[in-house]
Amino acid sequence: MTATPAVRDVTAELRRSRRRRQRRRRRLAVSVAAVVLLLGGAVWLVGFSPVFAVAAVTVEGTELLTTDEVAAAAAVPLGLPMVRLDTAAVVERVRQLPAVAAAEAVRHLGGTVEIRVVERQPVYGQLDGAAVRLVDATGCAYAEVAAVPDGLLTASLADSSDRLRAAVAVVVTALPETLRSSVTALNAASVDHIELSLASGATVLWGSADDSSFKGQVAAALVAGVAASYYDVSAPNSPATR
Repeated sequence: MTATPAVRDVTAELRRSRRRRQRRRRRLAVSVAAVVLLLGGAVWLVGFSPVFAVAAVTVEGTELLTTDEVAAAAAVPLGLPMVRLDTAAVVERVRQLPAVAAAEAVRHLGGTVEIRVVERQPVYGQLDGAAVRLVDATGCAYAEVAAVPDGLLTASLADSSDRLRAAVAVVVTALPETLRSSVTALNAASVDHIELSLASGATVLWGSADDSSFKGQVAAALVAGVAASYYDVSAPNSPATR
């Protein structure tokens, strides 16, 4: 007599398989919820909590300006989360200070924002009544002082146009040291008529700022080698003296 095969309980197996799938889905849901909570907490901690907020502002690189002036211009809001600080906007505000040539804002751990500035450097002082306006190599007049800093040449300008100030700056920066040491002042009647006054009492007609490097070489050679009261290097290929 042949034995009858055991009949499998298919319904029970289906129930067990369904329970296993349900357990896997619950574990996945719990894992996803935990990740979302962690990410949300991290976002809140960094972007909205006071833990990583701006606590202090420091300033480096100032000589003419004060740290308070730079900090006031930077207008960094204390208490603002560091990641939400717009450093580009901070730099742009600092660069609005006339004496600032360049600036950088750096975030540091611990809540400190460091403002680094590079101030403009004067190449001459523009005489303006009783005051002196400091002018940099670009022709920018960025500060007014009561007295001329030691070693700085002064210039009298017919007007305060940016173009004339820039032309005088080109002339001053092109002066060879051998000539510069003899110059006491500059006078600019126009962009095409700039003169140098020498310690000897002589005058150098420079003309415009064009070819200033070449003019400087010619003028230095003439002043050193020819005794005269007037030197004309406005056309450097055909200089004249008298």
